[in-house]
Amino acid sequence: MHTHDQKTILLVEPDLVSVETIAAMLTKIGYDVITATTGEEGVRIAVGETKIDLILMDVEPGGSINGSEAAKKILAQYAIPIVFLTSQSAHASVENVRGIPRYGYVIKDAGPVVLQSSIEIAFELFEAHRLLTSELAERKRAEEAHRLSEARFRSLFENSPNGIIISDPETLIIVDCNANAAAMNGYTCEELIGQSLNILHTDEVAAAVVDAVARKQHLDGLHGEVATTEGIHRRKNGSLFPIESSYSLITLGDRQFVMRIDRDITERKRTEEALRESEAIFTCFMDHSPIYVFFKDEHIRSLRLSRNYEKMLGKPLEELLGKTMDDLFPSDLAKSMIVDDKKILHEGKEVVVEEELNGRYYTSIKFPIHIKGKPTYLAGFTIDITERKVAENALRTSKLLLEQTFEQSPVAMVLVSMPDGVIRMANSACVKFLGMEDEPSAVNTELSKLKITWQDFSMDSTPATPGNLPLPRSLMGIRTDGEERYIIRKDGTLRYELVYGAPIFDDEGRLVAGYCIMLDITGRKRSEQLLAQERERLSVTLRSIGDGVITTDTDGRVIMLNKAAEEMTGWRSDDAAGRLLPEVFQ
Repeated sequence: MHTHDQKTILLVEPDLVSVETIAAMLTKIGYDVITATTGEEGVRIAVGETKIDLILMDVEPGGSINGSEAAKKILAQYAIPIVFLTSQSAHASVENVRGIPRYGYVIKDAGPVVLQSSIEIAFELFEAHRLLTSELAERKRAEEAHRLSEARFRSLFENSPNGIIISDPETLIIVDCNANAAAMNGYTCEELIGQSLNILHTDEVAAAVVDAVARKQHLDGLHGEVATTEGIHRRKNGSLFPIESSYSLITLGDRQFVMRIDRDITERKRTEEALRESEAIFTCFMDHSPIYVFFKDEHIRSLRLSRNYEKMLGKPLEELLGKTMDDLFPSDLAKSMIVDDKKILHEGKEVVVEEELNGRYYTSIKFPIHIKGKPTYLAGFTIDITERKVAENALRTSKLLLEQTFEQSPVAMVLVSMPDGVIRMANSACVKFLGMEDEPSAVNTELSKLKITWQDFSMDSTPATPGNLPLPRSLMGIRTDGEERYIIRKDGTLRYELVYGAPIFDDEGRLVAGYCIMLDITGRKRSEQLLAQERERLSVTLRSIGDGVITTDTDGRVIMLNKAAEEMTGWRSDDAAGRLLPEVFQ
């Protein structure tokens, strides 16, 4: 019955009788046995795939190699206990294996008890050797790891961009510091080592440092943790600067120390102060902005809103933040807003829209905010344009009325804007009066470039010059009140006109336009001419009568005297005209 967990022994023995005898003893003891009769065969089996637990090797195993050479080849591949077999006559061969790790010698005829004891001792020695070798290797690895750890710590300690100070937790005495810690505080390492931590702190925070570091109950709370505080350091020259310190307990040798890592946070504090100032300015702007300002996230939720949204939406600002557009606005308006906002975030472009809410009109300018090149947020301004809309509507109505009145007026009218000198209006009556019905419209043409197809004259038949007409004069700020003129149109017809021209100034006194009104007085002029002709004929008739004749109007005022009446009254006809009859004829 096997009692050795079926360990396998390789027996390398050239003598077949000895092989049979020893193998039988080993099998009886409880081992599996594999045999080889030469050194070469023993090496082949040992380094093969068969698991061997121990080798019984004859010092002269036969073949071309001896037991020493065979053992060396096997041990070069892996560690295994080898027990050498020898005979009484082969003691000299033992000298050949003295330089090889071995775990005993067995005399071939020693018997089963000695053989079993030798094998068990070999197993025990091999296991002890294995354990010792493993322990030594582990210890060496631990020592190397400790050495590397200390080297890494020292490298990190010396090369850290932050200041590092190691101090005694009870006395607060600085036992070590790196160059950055010394330079940060205006000292050398030699000057700081041996000093109390309090040399670095202002009086106001010295007690706090003692409470935070020196007291044992607080140190107990530092085990496995890092405590971080902010304070004020005093440099060697007395100047102060803000600092952030992280404290932790470390063990060096058999003692505990406090390691603190200091960071000069002057720039961070400046940044934080600038950020606070910027936020205060931004908040003040948002609280008092006369226009509506908004910021939204990528989910179209309100991030920041100006205070005036409270009045627009009728809720406190706190209830408006973080809401969707559907939460804040009527459904139709919210939907159009979301479409616009998604377009902005998708395309990364500015959008301008007009919107209506509760009877008021707004213009919104929306634009993306890019974070790392991606449109992540959107912002915008909304302006209440209700008054402008009302004014625009009123202006459109007023303009329509003006245009219709202008166009439908039976009086010829023309309007020219300044300073461009462009004809803005010329009604149908004007076109007809000037004989321009078959010509292109003069509207939107510069007055200086207008093709003149008629001739213009003063009443004494002096041809007009361009700068001396009522319309050009109005563009120079000069009024014309009822000037009689006449024109000859391109078809040769003559028309008389009574012309009015006037400049138009804005509220600041700037000349913005000029207009001209041309009353067609051709009919009146012709009537006046007929009347003059009738008077002339009457005058001739009266002068031919020998009796005195005086003509008067219905009011008894003298119109004319003939030659005989002039002689009778002593009045010339022209002098008597307009006087009462009793005054002339007594």
